[in-house]
Amino acid sequence: MSGESELDTNDFNKFDAGVAAGIGIDLDAVNFGVRYNYGLTKIGKEGDFNSSDAKNSVLSAYIGLRLN
Repeated sequence: MSGESELDTNDFNKFDAGVAAGIGIDLDAVNFGVRYNYGLTKIGKEGDFNSSDAKNSVLSAYIGLRLN
């Protein structure tokens, strides 16, 4: 399979720390919200991957329904 390569998991940090913030709105039967998680640690260990400042980050949104 051309274009694919194996990644060595030993090149990545096994621990990640970050901060999260979000906001939500609760209405009678529906609620909405967004949340952002920002990683504080680099995902790569010293060496090959450390040349970039790659960190984990996630933006998520949700909609909830109240059934009772």
